[in-house]
Amino acid sequence: LDNASGGVNFKIAEKIGLKNVQILSPKEDNLLKLVTYVPPTHADNVRNALFIAGCGNIGNYDSCSYNSEGKGTFRAKEGANPFCGAI
Repeated sequence: LDNASGGVNFKIAEKIGLKNVQILSPKEDNLLKLVTYVPPTHADNVRNALFIAGCGNIGNYDSCSYNSEGKGTFRAKEGANPFCGAI
């Protein structure tokens, strides 16, 4: 994410008061991994929205994704609005 406007280095530069910062050596075609946790009933909609936004392109392939099912756990804190369960 160092090669991203608004990324880690931009945030550090902002914190120390640097102005007019820019990426020294812009790179294209970097692969980034995006991990999301989505209820199975919503997975297709999220995946398709990401593909429409341009995600999931690797070489000569598009709409690439990896899906894994699991059982998540959480404890909702005050003010939370959990997808399932109650506070």
